[in-house]
Formats: sequence, structure tokens, C-alpha cells
Amino acid sequence: MSAELSQPRVSQLGEFITPNHLFFVRDHFVDRPVLSDDEWRLYLEGIGVEYTTISLDHLRSLPSKTLTVTLECAGNGGYGRGADRHQHHMRSMVGTAVWRGVPVATLFENAIPPEVTEFVFRGYDGGEDPDEPVPIDCYTRSIPRAKVLDGDTLLVYEMNGEPLPREHGFPVRLVVPGWYGMDSVKWLRSIEARTTPLGHFYDDHKYRAQSTDAGLQAGRRVREMGVKSLVLSPSNGQRLLFGDIPISGLAWAGENDVTSVDISFDGGRTWQPTELGHEARPYSWRTWSLTRKVDEVGPLDFVVRAVDSEGRSQPMDAQPVRTYEANWVQHVRVFVVAGLEA
Repeated sequence: MSAELSQPRVSQLGEFITPNHLFFVRDHFVDRPVLSDDEWRLYLEGIGVEYTTISLDHLRSLPSKTLTVTLECAGNGGYGRGADRHQHHMRSMVGTAVWRGVPVATLFENAIPPEVTEFVFRGYDGGEDPDEPVPIDCYTRSIPRAKVLDGDTLLVYEMNGEPLPREHGFPVRLVVPGWYGMDSVKWLRSIEARTTPLGHFYDDHKYRAQSTDAGLQAGRRVREMGVKSLVLSPSNGQRLLFGDIPISGLAWAGENDVTSVDISFDGGRTWQPTELGHEARPYSWRTWSLTRKVDEVGPLDFVVRAVDSEGRSQPMDAQPVRTYEANWVQHVRVFVVAGLEA
């Protein structure tokens, strides 16, 4: 059995806000929970927490917050199991939506004792994982206290002004802005405050930096998104008429702002700045564009590099064992021609 995964074509990501039906889907198990508004409950428990059950009506009655957030699959563009080691096996597992929900901090009313260091979020989904011989009761992620209680980590029930679709976690999911998508637990069931690590499969054996097919648990936990850019147009291998060639795409940097996106037409020796669209802000991507005048026919190669507000920039070279956090520059080759066939 395999987890559900669907993604749009890169060319479909041209809108600043990704429509719900085009937003990528990544599930860890085959079966998705089927929950109704009336039966869904969220359970709060743990150190310093009086056991509490939250209904959807109660959650919706609390003061809400709306954030525009880009979510990206941690494996977007990496080398997953069975992937061609010389090609990115996917690039479009990323999207931006307007999310509405209640800050997690609101539910705890600042009553969490200082010894609590992390919160464990569990979903209603469970099943089999190819790397774990024992069936998993529920998808689980642990998130540090500071990130959970910072006011922007939300219990979301609306996506782009509509009730959260089932494939995106209806009726309630977690959204952790600036962190890779696996931390934004879908079909949320419970939140537990803890003073010690829980020790579970999806923290200890999956989503580890430099994880490879040969060895899990190979490094630190994967969490914060890196700085990254994506070329939307033209596509790799496209034939284009010589003259003015528009190039455009998107760039994002997790919790940081994207401050520049540059293009090199000589393999990274020199760089030209692109024009950035939309304001710089954390959590969501920015559009960028540049027009290149080309007077000769033949192949045209370029690479794109984004830089963020902390000075982080994309590496030039791919890391051939990296499964997660792949953010090296994108190489594109197009073919400039004198005329296009009808």
C-alpha cells in the first residue's frame, strides 16, 4: 500500500493564491478519515492542562486569525525512494493559501507551566508505513513550545474562504507557518503538552536531514523551510521565438522574507536581478520576473537563485543523497528558434 500523493503541474502554479483543487496533497496512509462537523472533537491534555474536549462549534466561536501561508512538502524536489538520482522527481509539491483558524495559544490561555518544552499533535489518520513493520495508530508530530505558542500557529478550519476540504484535513488541521508541510498535521485529534520527548516513529525515524534510503535517523529533525525559487515559465526544453523572452516564477523562504531573486545565463559567473512582485513578508512566496532579449537561435541555459532576509541563498549544486530540504538552484534549458511550426 502507498500513501496518497497528488500534485499539479508546475505550469498550473501561476496564481499567487493556489486554488484548493490545485493545492498539492500528501497523505501518510491509504485511508483518509471521514469526520463530520458534529462528531469531530479535539482533546487537550498533558502537563498543566486540565483535560478538555473542544467541539468545532466552540472552536469557531473563538477569535480567529487569517494568514497567507506557503506550505511545501519536505521532499519537494528531493530524491525519494526509487527516484532517478540525476533528476528532481517533483517540484510542484508546494502551494499558497489563505488559512483561517484559531491560534493554538488561545486554547491554553497562557496556563502552560514553564517546564513544558513541546507539544505533541496527533491526527485521526493511521495505518501502515513501508518503513515501520507495526501498524501506526495515528500520525504524530512533536513541535517545540515556542513555535506552538507564538500566535501564528493555527488550528485551521477554512482554506481560501471555504471549509477545509477533506483531503486537506477537514474539519480541522494544524498550520505551522514557515515549516515544512508534515508538521501541519491534518484531521487533528489531540494536543498534548509534554516536558520530555515522546519518542515516536515520525519524529525519530522519518523527516531527518540527509535521510537516505540506506539509513533513516541520519541527522537533525527537518523543520524550517529553506529559501527556494521555482521557474514557472518558460518550461525546461520549450521552443521559443528569438527576441524578448519573458521568464517568471515564484520564490519563498519559510519564516523569512525573500529579498532578491537573480538569474545567471553563464553558469553562475554573473547574475542579473529580477523584478519582484508582491510585498516581502514571511510565510508566503513572492512572484518574480525578467525579460531577456535574445537575438541568436540555439540553446539558452539559465539558473535562478533566491536570497532571503537572513542572507541565505540557494546552493548551486544538487546533493545526490538528499531526500528532504532540496533547495538547490533550478537549471533550465530552452531552445530559441527563428520560427515556430504551426
